[in-house]
Amino acid sequence: MTPKKSILTIGLFSILLTSCNLYYPVDGKGSQQDHLEIAQKCLTDGDYECAAVEYNAITDTQLKQQKLCTLYITQAGFGLSQFINVFQNANSKVLSKIVNAILPYTATKLAAVEKAKTNCVAFNTTVKAGSSDSDKKLGALLSTISLFTSCAVRMGKTTVGMGTSDSDTTCTTASTSPTTVTAASISSAGNGTISVSQPGMCSEDAVQCARDLSSIDSTALNAAGLPDVATAFAQIPAGAFDTAGGGTPARLGLLQTF
Repeated sequence: MTPKKSILTIGLFSILLTSCNLYYPVDGKGSQQDHLEIAQKCLTDGDYECAAVEYNAITDTQLKQQKLCTLYITQAGFGLSQFINVFQNANSKVLSKIVNAILPYTATKLAAVEKAKTNCVAFNTTVKAGSSDSDKKLGALLSTISLFTSCAVRMGKTTVGMGTSDSDTTCTTASTSPTTVTAASISSAGNGTISVSQPGMCSEDAVQCARDLSSIDSTALNAAGLPDVATAFAQIPAGAFDTAGGGTPARLGLLQTF
């Protein structure tokens, strides 16, 4: 990422996470502005549930989607400081950087990132239908970040439990690395396979990662003027996109991002 591109992309993301209202005109006396202001106070207090209630009360669908999107990305652990640290030097290690930037893993973060993905992708779909170039850029960036983060949270689950076979759906084997995620966390064997003696990332999560990454539109990123993010995405190994081969090829691709 060049310095100029880095400043532009980071600036965009920082405004998204900190502003009450970026592109949408609202009546300061109306209930919509009230909801935005109350939600901001909720966030200042660290109360995500309160903020979600206020954002859900907004009648403007596009604004609601954008606000809920950024709310849940933040709750999943991917705030402004994490974004700067990860994308300042975007390369093939971006995904593994996101994983360790949002630790520790919690079930709350997993639930949040699922909601983030739903709202971010919906927002991207809405703005594609007919909005300003700025909105389309927002949509491409936010949907991509939510999908990256969705995969990363699942990779982070290896710190609390690992799988021993593709048929293991509970994945409760004690973690070999409870404080950080490494290539060995994904596959102790180093080749994408897992077993009782060499556990790794739950197959269900590895395949979901592949689905998430496969949903990212690199063409849209370039068209939106976000080539730095597109370049980082393009460097992820092909196996990480394998949604049909079970956990092994997906794990092999993911461990190569470390």
